[in-house]
Amino acid sequence: MTIRWGILGLGRAGRARAKAIAADERCELVCAWRGDATGLTVDAVDSAEAVFDQVDAVAVCTPDHTHPRLVRRALQAGKHVVCEFPLAGNARVARELFHLADAQERVLHVEHIELLTPVARWLRAHVRPRDICAGSMRFRTKVRPEVFSVAHANVARLHRIFDVSGEPRRFVITHASLTELAGTFRLSGEAFLEFHFEMEPGAERKLEMTLDLGRRGMVLLMGRTLMFKGGPVALPPAKPLFAADHDAAMAAILHGAPTYVDRSRVLSVLGLADRLDAAAQELIDDKIGKPAIG
Repeated sequence: MTIRWGILGLGRAGRARAKAIAADERCELVCAWRGDATGLTVDAVDSAEAVFDQVDAVAVCTPDHTHPRLVRRALQAGKHVVCEFPLAGNARVARELFHLADAQERVLHVEHIELLTPVARWLRAHVRPRDICAGSMRFRTKVRPEVFSVAHANVARLHRIFDVSGEPRRFVITHASLTELAGTFRLSGEAFLEFHFEMEPGAERKLEMTLDLGRRGMVLLMGRTLMFKGGPVALPPAKPLFAADHDAAMAAILHGAPTYVDRSRVLSVLGLADRLDAAAQELIDDKIGKPAIG
């Protein structure tokens, strides 16, 4: 069975997705809407509907704020959908989209290739949530006008850390502004994780994470460099990430295999971002100068 694919958005991610699809003998890359098709063997069409009319599955690779609308239209047209992370800007809309996929009996696969990197795989294999005594995550990136809260701009980071630590029981926000969010997550037992997210005009992406595993030692991640017990970790070479994600999506479409990004985690992380944003907004609006607790 050949799966005919269309792509919405041929930016960097969309072009990488197109190459992964084109390399798969089980697939035919038929058409694309929006973006630069130069160098790709694909027909460029003038609307999303023109894509839906010709394909079995759609990859949504457009800017984040357009995801819900395009995913909904693709599902309503009866297509399987792969959507770049994040699926939606809040948990309510994401839940509606999953329910629509179920009603249409179609796969809705949420891509999050950060979870497929050698670093993420090593952390899942070597860090047990119960071993974490304390930790921290700091992330800085440029301002994104299409994202209206610091919490929602960082759902990928929230998902990434809780992929390792498990989800928090509660949080305390110690600082909030329109471009910055800081506080502490309470994990299982007495463990805690401090977080600091900030957005600055023109800033380069910078990620730092520490995990104190007590007697087992300290994990330090700075960008793509992973350290454990004071020394660098030798990581295996990575399979091209979009190819790995595409294989996971095809397994779900052809064989009903579970996706590596579990829908319950998608919803819980978005729900946490919703609560963080509400608490941060209360702190900003009231200017009370004391921690907001969630």
